[in-house]
Amino acid sequence: MAHWIDQLEYRALEHSIRLLLLRVDLHLTDGKQGAARLLLKQVERLLPDQPEFDQQNLQAAFLIAQATLSFQMGDYVQARVFSQQALTLLPADEIELRGKASLRLGVCLCVSGDPAVGIAHLQRTLLLWKYTPDVRQMAQLHSALSNAYDMLDNSLLSLHHCTRALQFWERLRDEAGKINCLNSMGVTKLRQGAYSESEAVYLQVLELSREQFQRGKAYALIGLAGVYQKQHLYERSLAILEDGLELAVNWETTI
Repeated sequence: MAHWIDQLEYRALEHSIRLLLLRVDLHLTDGKQGAARLLLKQVERLLPDQPEFDQQNLQAAFLIAQATLSFQMGDYVQARVFSQQALTLLPADEIELRGKASLRLGVCLCVSGDPAVGIAHLQRTLLLWKYTPDVRQMAQLHSALSNAYDMLDNSLLSLHHCTRALQFWERLRDEAGKINCLNSMGVTKLRQGAYSESEAVYLQVLELSREQFQRGKAYALIGLAGVYQKQHLYERSLAILEDGLELAVNWETTI
């Protein structure tokens, strides 16, 4: 998709807000915040010239993209504000955009220390997207619900949504999404005291990550060190922990 958009003439891309927003989404998926920010400035300049009947939806889509960017940069308060502004603009029958805004708002609330309210927004998104054909959106939503329930120590629901998310990531053949989901599952299994299951999950991540997904590998190594520490295998835990922390520092990973 990104390659196809890049092949368009510059003028076509420069003057199409929808194409620019699509490119922003792709940049944000790849973690390219700088490139996304530059395109969002173009979108902001073009918004006032759009047809009146399309203004609100385009403005909302712009705000949702801004919310995602702010979230990735760690500004959860601003991401929450952008998400709420988008929801205010959108009509009740705008399923896709309302779902995206609600998803982002729910995740913001969870990481800001209010997982119960965050889950309410995520569950509302699940109802909105009940019949959505978008596999990636459903993968992201179930991943978010899994993390949210884990914050409430509800292992049963956390693992349920994690399993659902894994099914969607596998359908997408998205190894990065699958690795992130498995790392979350490893944490939940560890908290349950299911050490052998947690170890198996982390070892699966190490097999999947190899040389391509170093961030996920760092998380898996540190998680695996935790598994061995709980079993009083301190020398083994320390050796793996050192490898994980070194990898995290090298890849500027925040653990």
